[in-house]
Amino acid sequence: MRTSTTLSFRQAVSVTLCLCMTASSVLAQKSAPPTKPGAAAPKSAGTKAPVSTAPASTAPPAPPPPPALSESLTGQAQADYQAARLLYGDGDFAGASLKFKQAFDASKDVRLLWNMAACEKNLRHYSRVYKLVERYVELGGAVLPESDKKDASDLLDAMKSYVSRVKISVNEPEATITIDDEVIGMSPLMETVLLDMGPRRIRVTKPGFSEHSDTLQVQGASDLPVAVKLVKESHEGRIAISAGADNMLYLDGKLVGQGHWESAIPSGAHTLRVTALGMKPYQTEIFLSDKETRTLGVTLDPEAKKDGGHALWWVIGGVLVAGAAGSTVYFVTRNKDAAGGTTPPVLGTIQPGSVQLVFQPRLP
Repeated sequence: MRTSTTLSFRQAVSVTLCLCMTASSVLAQKSAPPTKPGAAAPKSAGTKAPVSTAPASTAPPAPPPPPALSESLTGQAQADYQAARLLYGDGDFAGASLKFKQAFDASKDVRLLWNMAACEKNLRHYSRVYKLVERYVELGGAVLPESDKKDASDLLDAMKSYVSRVKISVNEPEATITIDDEVIGMSPLMETVLLDMGPRRIRVTKPGFSEHSDTLQVQGASDLPVAVKLVKESHEGRIAISAGADNMLYLDGKLVGQGHWESAIPSGAHTLRVTALGMKPYQTEIFLSDKETRTLGVTLDPEAKKDGGHALWWVIGGVLVAGAAGSTVYFVTRNKDAAGGTTPPVLGTIQPGSVQLVFQPRLP
């Protein structure tokens, strides 16, 4: 059977599960008291102890292992730890991870990070497993035994095939970056983002700009650059007006075209007016929403014809009647002298041109 020097993912997962599921039993065991420096080894019956001529070793003894979590944790951390053990055993890995985290926040015991990583592995959150194990090694470097460090290193190597590092750049600062409905930070992001393989939903938002949304296919074991360009929101729509070839088109009182006109205009309320010679004008109010496209077709109706000849005869008839009536009045009311003759009418007693009109302003 072929063997491999690299720890397979299945083996790494087995290490994770075993360490987490047996954490309480393994860590709860008390280590045997170490042999005191300089103490004599037990002698077998009838055998003399060899006389050593080598100088005594000056290396310090190895530190005893830390007590089990069930013994070292106290107060609320102990209560959260025990709750996490029950939840893990019942298959509620999300709840167990939460309780392990609460116990870690209260105690800062790095061994709880390993247990959290085991919970996330069962939830198929490989990027979270990777980050938790990295933190486990970073914080526990001084206290972890070499065997634990080796297990962590092997697990990280095995999981690289299931995650990718993504570098996200945005052309606008202070934009909110969300991946799979989880906010990961604001632009600019200085560090790469570790993502699980598979489709990942990326959303970038900023007030005053259109939202950017995209799906990124993560293959694993790769570095991916993602460049996002946000575009400012435009509060406008588009309108297209079609009318007769000689019709004049007015928008908000301004002549914009003849016959046909199409353009982007600010969203909101507008007044459209269409006119043509001999046709009834058309006017309407329109409201355009953001990014809306409106198409309007306008057909003007002809104006009603006026009966000009009939009206003219009425005017002429009225003038003739008025003239006849005036003549009758003149002949009836004209002045007569003593002899019975007519005298010219008196037009006035002041000779023309002999009157000066003085007009003074009213000054205070």
